[in-house]
Amino acid sequence: MKIGRAVKRRGDHGTAPSSKSPKESDNGFHSSIAVIAYELYERRGRMDGYALDDWLQAEAIVNGRTE
Repeated sequence: MKIGRAVKRRGDHGTAPSSKSPKESDNGFHSSIAVIAYELYERRGRMDGYALDDWLQAEAIVNGRTE
């Protein structure tokens, strides 16, 4: 009988898994950012090319760091 050795995968920091998956726990946070980012897009006149800027600004707003 072979004894398997534990293989540490990339990103495995040895912490216990949370009861919720990242998708479940971040869903409300992600949704809030998405709604605000879309509002910023609409305020700019739906001009394309600023999705990342809108997302980062929305993220700052949700986190309470307004500019």
